[in-house]
Amino acid sequence: MTVTIDGTTGIASVDGSAGSPSVRGADSNTGVYYTTDTVSISTSGSERLKVHPSGRITTGGITNDTSSFSSIVTTGGASNNGGIQVHYNTGAYGGGSMTTANAAGGGLDFWTYTGDIGSEANFTKQLSIAHGGNVTVIDGDLLIGTSGHGIDFGATSDAGGATSEKLDDYEEGTWTPTMASVSSETITVQKGRYTKVGNMVHIWFDMTWSAASSLSNGRIGGLPYTAVAAQPQGGYGAPQFRDANGISSDFRVYGNSSYFSDAEIYLRQYNSSGTEVAASYLSSGRITGHGFYFVNNAY
Repeated sequence: MTVTIDGTTGIASVDGSAGSPSVRGADSNTGVYYTTDTVSISTSGSERLKVHPSGRITTGGITNDTSSFSSIVTTGGASNNGGIQVHYNTGAYGGGSMTTANAAGGGLDFWTYTGDIGSEANFTKQLSIAHGGNVTVIDGDLLIGTSGHGIDFGATSDAGGATSEKLDDYEEGTWTPTMASVSSETITVQKGRYTKVGNMVHIWFDMTWSAASSLSNGRIGGLPYTAVAAQPQGGYGAPQFRDANGISSDFRVYGNSSYFSDAEIYLRQYNSSGTEVAASYLSSGRITGHGFYFVNNAY
C-alpha cells in the first residue's frame, strides 16, 4: 500500500477494491476501500457496507443511492433476510428486537429475543407486515393505550346517518343480578354475563330465589353499565325472558313491556285489559333472559 503525507491532503492512499482494500491488516481481502465520493468496507473479498455521497448507508452489496428514501438500507438472502437489530445489556447476552425483510414477498417481520444473540432459537417473531399491507400479530394482543382511540373503519362506505366508524371499546365479563325492589330475599342462583361492543351492551341473566317479601314494582338491579334513560336517545331497550315463573301470571299470559333504565330492568306487564302496569315478583321462583341497551345518547 502506498501512503502519501503532505500538508494539503493529509494521508492519502490508492482506492483499492473489495478483494484488495487499500486499508487492511494481515487479511488481504478485508478492510476499507474507496470509489468516487464513497467509502466501503469489505470482508472475505465482498462488500458489506457502503457510505454513499448522499450520506445514505447500504449493506449487503446494494449499490443504488437513489432508489429509496431510507437512510440505512440492508439486504440478505432468504436464509438471513437482512435487517436491523437493536440489543441492550452488555456482552453477547441480554435482549432486544430485530426488524427483517421477510423472504415471502418483501414485507417486514418484527422479532424479540433474549439470551445469546448468536442463537437462532432465542429469537421469536412477534409481528409481520405483508407486502400487500396485511398485518399479523403472531402471538400477543393489540393494545389501545389511550381511551377514546380504537380501530377506525373510515375507509368503508357508510349509511346516511353514520356518526362514527371507530370501534373504541370491547369488553366481556360477569355481573350479579339483584332483586332491586324486594326485601328479605333468599337467592339461590344469581348469575349474569355481558358483552360490550362500542356503546352497546348485551346482557344475560339467571336468578332463582326461595323466599322474598315486598314484591310489587319488580325491578332487576346490578346491570354492568348504566343504560340511557331517555327513550328518544336509544334508551328503553326491551329485554326478553325465557323463564319467568317467579313473576306474576299476567306477565306470562298477556306479555311484558319491560325496559332498561339507569342500572336496572323495570319489570312491566300488560293486564287483561291491555293496560301496561308494573309487574310483581312471586315469593319464590325464577327469572332468566337477555337483552341489549345503549350506554350513551344516540344524538
